[in-house]
This record gives sequence, structure tokens and C-alpha cells, in this order.
Amino acid sequence: MAPNAVPSVWNPRYREIDENFAGIDTRVLARENEMDQARGGRGSLDERLDEMDGRIGSGGVVPRVQGGEVIFYNRGVKNGLWVSSSSASRSLDFTAGTFFIGGRLYGMGARTNGNGVSVPPNPGSTAQTCEVYLRINGDSIDFQCSPLGQSAPADAVPLWRLTIPAGNTAANDANLINVGLAYIGREEIHFPVLLRTPPSTLVSLPVPLPNANWHIDLDVVEAQGASVGPEHLIVAARASNGFRLTLAHTADAVKVRYTVTHMGV
Repeated sequence: MAPNAVPSVWNPRYREIDENFAGIDTRVLARENEMDQARGGRGSLDERLDEMDGRIGSGGVVPRVQGGEVIFYNRGVKNGLWVSSSSASRSLDFTAGTFFIGGRLYGMGARTNGNGVSVPPNPGSTAQTCEVYLRINGDSIDFQCSPLGQSAPADAVPLWRLTIPAGNTAANDANLINVGLAYIGREEIHFPVLLRTPPSTLVSLPVPLPNANWHIDLDVVEAQGASVGPEHLIVAARASNGFRLTLAHTADAVKVRYTVTHMGV
């Protein structure tokens, strides 16, 4: 009896051809499995697509869009600007230093002997607070204290919060011994090269979404001191009800408009 024919003997490329067919079979099987999953249990892809179209048309899958705006104020102190009681009545002196606002640095010389900031009296029956701040005023720099019960203006650099006891006036506390002093400034000693605490905020969505599978578009409406783009904004802590947005830039008063879109899945 003649031996069985061995294809690899009379066709040296038989093994290569056989391996190619095996590879094709594997890829075909993978495509079939992928198509089965895409059909979602339906008889064909057309049936599956018709079902999805019907769900979208009937409100089963409706994109949810929410938006809003955020403003980042990027201001603070690079060095110095410490305060102390002045020899003048109800006045604070401060040391020389450097601060930043509007995307640039400003230097300040020391102010002493009543040339610092005047602290208002509190003749009332309850303690009051006010804030010491710096503000650009044309070609000069103002060092002032806000009225009692008010914060620093929106265009200022807040430095200190004062707590003035009830009945505290020049008659009984000219040297401000009983006035509380708390630092509220932001220190960035490496500005503008490095920001240790860049401006950041938690954004709450008006209406919570089913999950965090949403897409966000960011548009920088305006900025002071430099050009800012979406690439300078960091989105983190994504959740169904909000996210954290951080500004990675030295610009100031950066207004950002965001649009969050959820496709319902």
C-alpha cells in the first residue's frame, strides 16, 4: 500500500498557507462575536439600530446638557507685606513686599508712621470684622481697610481680616491691642514660574446626572494679563453631580464657560 500523501512534501509553502487559514478563521470568529454583541440579542443589526432610533425618538435616550460660568481670581503675595501696629493712632504699618494681580507683579515699599492703613472704630454693641487689602488705583497702589462688616472689593488683593471688639475706639484702644488679626492672603513665593496652590473650585451641576459618563466643553471668555485656552484648565474629581476645575496659568480674572453633555448611558 502506498503511503498517504504529505502536502508539505510536494508543496513547501503548505504550512504557511495552513497557518494563514487558521489566522483568518480566528479573525472571522472574533468579528462574528463582535457582531453578536452589537446586535444585542436582536436578529440583525438593522433591528438593533431601529430599536435605538425608536428609543431616541421616544425619549428613551435624550442628551442632557447643562452649563454655567466660573471666574478664577488669581491674586496673592509673593513676599513681604506683613503688618504691625503703628505709632499713629489706630493705624497699621506694613513691610515692603511684592504682590501679583492682573497677571503681573507689583513691588511695594514699606509704609510706617501712619502711612499704612487706618482701622475704623467699632462703637457698636457687637464685634465686627473688616479686611485689609491692596488695590491698583491708576498709577498708585492703595493700602486700605474695608468698612465694618464688608469684605475686600472684587478688584483687590485681600491680606488680613481684622476682628474689632464691640466698643473698640481710639479712646480705649488707640494701638489696636485688642483687635484680632488673621492672615487671609494667598502666598505664592515662586510666582510666576510655579504656583503651589493654583486657583481651583468645585462646580456643582444644577441637576445631578445618572453617572459621571459625561463630556465637557470649556470656553475661555476673557482673561487679564495673558492669553488662556482650554489646555490651561484641568478637570478632575468627576462625579454625577459636579467636578473640580483648576486654572493652570498666571492670568487673572479668567472667566470660563462650561457645557456638560450626558448622552443618557
